[in-house]
Amino acid sequence: MRALIVENESAYREMLERTFSEQGFINDISDSIDDARAYAESQSYDIICVNQNLKDGAGEQFVEFCNHDERHRDTPILFLTDNRELAPEDMEVRVDGVIHEFNGHQVQDQIVHFVDLYLDPAFFQGRILFVEDDEAIATDILSQLEKTGYRVSHYSSAETAWKEFDRVKVYGSHTDAYDLVISEIDFRDGMRGEALIDNIRRFEDGRGFVPIIAITEGNDPQRRIALYQQGVNDCLAKPILNEELLVRISNLITNKRLLDKVHDIRRELF
Repeated sequence: MRALIVENESAYREMLERTFSEQGFINDISDSIDDARAYAESQSYDIICVNQNLKDGAGEQFVEFCNHDERHRDTPILFLTDNRELAPEDMEVRVDGVIHEFNGHQVQDQIVHFVDLYLDPAFFQGRILFVEDDEAIATDILSQLEKTGYRVSHYSSAETAWKEFDRVKVYGSHTDAYDLVISEIDFRDGMRGEALIDNIRRFEDGRGFVPIIAITEGNDPQRRIALYQQGVNDCLAKPILNEELLVRISNLITNKRLLDKVHDIRRELF
């Protein structure tokens, strides 16, 4: 696979080159529209990553060239910007993703998500039990998960979520098994998230080992430690960055499915 990185700042160029290389790309690097056009006219790319601010003009100019170029009009384009309000649908040119430059780790996570989404859509498979009582947050996360291709069962209370999880008797690589639980911890009413986690971890079969992501209202380190000790695999504090959540989900489900394969082989052997 080959990526074209069009970035003006040297520190970002190095970070982008390293990140794409870690994803298996051979990279061509440019800091100007003219050089980037020369690359694009002589080489096909699997992904193009463009910064909005280039030394000889706006990144949109190069994106417009790609949109009309027969070789690259369907190539996934990732647009980097420091404009936190900019979304793909707000742009007059076609881009497939916008990354807002917060910090290096967030940019890297978003690139990994973008690569997986556009070059390996089968990577995003799995069944998720999602528990969240805030309607706005639930709607936003559900939209992201379903758009990405996950099968999601959403419940607004820990009690109903627990009944559903208890009802599904299969586990492991079974197609109806849950591959991940994402749960709010601080519910307004009824059973708390900690009780749901305890109930799940009491299962002695494979259901008791399902990965769990806990969502908390605050970023208290002591509370995170307590949740990890209780058995969650990951913690996220609100407000949640969707790209970060998607990367963590894919990592946990991938690891879970690798273990499922190991267990399937062991059952076949013994």
